[in-house]
Amino acid sequence: MKVVFMGTPDFSVPTLQALVDAGYEVAGVFTQPDRPRGRGGKVQMSPVKELALRLGIPVYQPLKIRVDGLEPLRALAPDVCVTAAFGQILSQEVLDVPRLGTVNVHASLLPRHRGAAPVQWAILSGDEVTGVTTMFTDRGIDTGDMLLRAETPVLPDDTAGTLTDRLSRMGAELLIETLRRLEAGDCPREKQDEALATYDPKVDKEMGRLDFAGTTRECVNRVRAMSPWPCAFVPLAEGALKVWNAAAFEEAADGTALLCEPIAGAVRVYLFGAGHVARCLAPELVRVGFDLTVIDAREPLLMGEGFACASERLLEDPAAAAGRLPLGSNDYAVVMASSHETDFAVLAQLLKKQPGYIGCIGSRRKIAMARESLSAAGVDEAAFAARVHAPIGLPIRAETPEEIAVSIAGEMIQVRAQRRGPTSHGCPMHG
Repeated sequence: MKVVFMGTPDFSVPTLQALVDAGYEVAGVFTQPDRPRGRGGKVQMSPVKELALRLGIPVYQPLKIRVDGLEPLRALAPDVCVTAAFGQILSQEVLDVPRLGTVNVHASLLPRHRGAAPVQWAILSGDEVTGVTTMFTDRGIDTGDMLLRAETPVLPDDTAGTLTDRLSRMGAELLIETLRRLEAGDCPREKQDEALATYDPKVDKEMGRLDFAGTTRECVNRVRAMSPWPCAFVPLAEGALKVWNAAAFEEAADGTALLCEPIAGAVRVYLFGAGHVARCLAPELVRVGFDLTVIDAREPLLMGEGFACASERLLEDPAAAAGRLPLGSNDYAVVMASSHETDFAVLAQLLKKQPGYIGCIGSRRKIAMARESLSAAGVDEAAFAARVHAPIGLPIRAETPEEIAVSIAGEMIQVRAQRRGPTSHGCPMHG
């Protein structure tokens, strides 16, 4: 079976990988055009394009597939098209191209939560169960006939980020089962019940605004649904407080309160290096409220599933990135690149700036070598000792990559708390 895949964000990546792993001939990949992303506004490829290039699959990036993508699609002559968060509406002309139709992977239990943000709205709505649905695409928005469905509970501590990651993996598995059953001729097909249908709009930054006139549960759900993007916030006279974590707790027999952790200005961690310790560290940092950018010149490592939690991945030389990025007091830098020389070069660039935290992984011998190398390059040894946490991490005798990641995350939490001052604590904000 010849397949053409259409997708764009991280959610789509497991499905494309699953198609290749299952032995399907993926003749081409359609994804959104490269666009500026991140604080630096650097033009970047979509996660799907990055994977497709790594797999050697031809990539097509039409501005509008119904206009400039139709003829390339026809030339590929696919048996079936597979879509997963592509980001464009398909015209009937596009839908008519594949011999067997177009199968979509949608992150909800249709017909509930049609639209572009089903994961966020499942949490906002207080759903206890959600899932993924495979369906035949038609001219409507998520209105086509359903094929297979898979369910998962919405856990009390699920955020949009964690739930999206889980659903993306489930969707990949479900898509392969769907194609196999379509080939075998025993795949069920069910029309959607319009009486049960809901449609949800896109999420924007304003949706992160917390309204304390609502119930405690509504406030907590909004914080969870807006994490990691756009992040819930409380408007202030000057700027806003971002709220990364929130939980409902019993305050008294007759009521509840909202316990949340407000952060004035989110802390972004720049992780220089995408090795095995970094893969363990990345989800730990995101889980405790840091915003994460991962930087590495090794594409297979950077684009792996271990860093899907990062809000930004920069495929470039770590030392060059350290020199280019405008790092300030709300930016933390963790140095764990591919070699001593690279780490030393990154440190040299970081010490020219004023990030709120600099940490470098390595043995005491490596750190001594770093001091010697940077001193020879004109870096003041006292400045190094005062500003660089090295060896990085709390002294908990960590040995495994997982333990080292915990020690590093613990140290960074400690630094963040110290910088906030003695008033930093969870505070009831709603009764």
